[in-house]
Amino acid sequence: MSDFHDWDDIRAELHDGDDALEVERARTEAWVSAFHLAEERKRLGLTQREVAELMGVTPRPAVRPRTATWRPTRSRP
Repeated sequence: MSDFHDWDDIRAELHDGDDALEVERARTEAWVSAFHLAEERKRLGLTQREVAELMGVTPRPAVRPRTATWRPTRSRP
């Protein structure tokens, strides 16, 4: 008997009935689409607001991370 395994068998063994692979695939495809849209927007010299208006949607404000409140207790040498 061989120690090698068929890729389809390994995939079936790792895939335990949930749709995590499809969810991740959809998330990745959405990211790629957004990247391509941004690149095309830049190539055409349009702002995000202009693209939103062309698409008939309202531009969402960017979410900014909160400023960290942590301060070091001692300075580095």
